[in-house]
Amino acid sequence: MQTILIIEFKGFTQISTSLASRMEEIVLTPEKIRAGIIEITNKLIENVGEFNPYNSKFKVGGDTFVITFNELQQGIDFGIILMSEFLKAVTENGYYYLKPCACISGGDIILHEDSFLDDTSISTYRVADKKEPFTLWVKGNDCIKNIEKKSIPIIENIEEELVKINWQKMKNIKNHPVGLSDFKLPQILLSNEVIFCQSALEALNQILINQEKAKIINAFGGPVPFEGASESTYLKKTIQFIKDNVHKKWNIISYLDLSDKKSSFYWLELARRISILYPDKYNFTAYSITSGTLIPFSYQTFDDKSTLVGLRSYSLELGRATMSSAILFRNTKITKRFSLEFTESHRKLGKFNDAKFSKLLEQIDLTEKNVLRDCMNLVDKLLQS
Repeated sequence: MQTILIIEFKGFTQISTSLASRMEEIVLTPEKIRAGIIEITNKLIENVGEFNPYNSKFKVGGDTFVITFNELQQGIDFGIILMSEFLKAVTENGYYYLKPCACISGGDIILHEDSFLDDTSISTYRVADKKEPFTLWVKGNDCIKNIEKKSIPIIENIEEELVKINWQKMKNIKNHPVGLSDFKLPQILLSNEVIFCQSALEALNQILINQEKAKIINAFGGPVPFEGASESTYLKKTIQFIKDNVHKKWNIISYLDLSDKKSSFYWLELARRISILYPDKYNFTAYSITSGTLIPFSYQTFDDKSTLVGLRSYSLELGRATMSSAILFRNTKITKRFSLEFTESHRKLGKFNDAKFSKLLEQIDLTEKNVLRDCMNLVDKLLQS
């Protein structure tokens, strides 16, 4: 029979919701606060476990932690030290929203998904769930008899087969960890802040959704392929956004692959014309790359709120690398980091003008008249749609 320690947190949902109220300006959400509680708990368990080994640790549901031990005394020592560490986290580190309650018992856990199925685990969980914060309980007559033999200070039996350990009186427990003095709560990305787009079509749809909402769009990448129907639709809708929205602004950095003359020429001509038509809304610059230069991703930022990173792979059909999937981050810090990098790169490349356009045309060196005509017709068609 193993020893079970179950930890629950009081007000896990209510406290996080209250703390996040009216904190939209810094994007502090209930989910982030709850994730912070979980992260702190994991760190404290890791610290205590470094000197006080346990068998296993896992989380059940949103805020229930389960730790198992070979012996009851290991569980008792661990629980006392862990409660002491939670107390220091509150009083010394200011994590006032931590309100743990723990219960120890003996038995074998039967678990299905996020539900306890055995009587011991269920009854142990109920104690941890219902009792007051910063209390440590032992349940079961066999466990209680065992701790009574070892003179562990307890508060008299309040309920049948249940006692409360007076853990704050335990001064001689060895192997205390150092606390959270060097701990920094990481910037946790939650599942609702990250969207994975499994195809180029999904990625383009996400870009359009975010372009429609944003006022400032920064975009870095190569020419958008003109062969596909989804890419053509994306280009037409983006151009329509530029035409229709007075208060939106696009800042573009494009790299032009000199080994793909047709794509580079059409993209350069399209950008030049849009820049002339909408100079206050479209700020374009570009540079050339030689054949074989690997650029594994593109990206777009939308205001300071979200960033879409396009992941590229080689397309046998097109004979070049193109976006095959993407990751969207709804995270202010990540977006500001990309935006700062983009702004500095745009400044270094300089303003797009006739001299820069002529130099890039010379580097592309597209001379086939029929290909030039096809590119011009494509640009005309996109701008007139």
